[in-house]
Amino acid sequence: EPQPFAQVPMSLDNLYVESLLRTDDGDILATDGRSVFKLTCDDGAFASTKVFSPHESLILSLAGSSASLLVGFRDGFIFRRDENGVSTLPVKPRANRLMDNMVRDTGGNVWICEDAFQGIRCLRNDGTEVSYGVDQGIPAHINVVRQAGDGTIIAGGVGRSSYLFRYDHATDRFIDLSIPVSVPE
Repeated sequence: EPQPFAQVPMSLDNLYVESLLRTDDGDILATDGRSVFKLTCDDGAFASTKVFSPHESLILSLAGSSASLLVGFRDGFIFRRDENGVSTLPVKPRANRLMDNMVRDTGGNVWICEDAFQGIRCLRNDGTEVSYGVDQGIPAHINVVRQAGDGTIIAGGVGRSSYLFRYDHATDRFIDLSIPVSVPE
């Protein structure tokens, strides 16, 4: 009988998992902030293999695929690791420098959440960077971004009345999906 939870052996430098990713190609990757591990399961037996160990900074987020992995760091930069080696994406930190959540969409754009940045940033597949803030429909700090099965970009953040947003490609703006919530003072 399958177990809903099972221990996965990992040789961690830190005693916690900083980020998990189910890649575009179906692999499961995890990071403890120091290394990236590929997790596998064969007949109920879990294993992990260290696939990448940069020493430049603490890893905070993972995106992409095993063949083209994006790694976001605490010190405001993002690496791309692919068959050509490791390169740095041209991203300029805007706030607290912590690249703490990101996703690569099906169009190859990288959506980036940066700690203390009000809004979200997009590094488009042509190399241009766009910031989406109040004027583009996001009046909140965004701390998570995902792509839904239909391709829609959804962003979630911190705010009493504005906390959930959907990207509208036609207008190049975000639409506030938040519903009013009564929060005691």
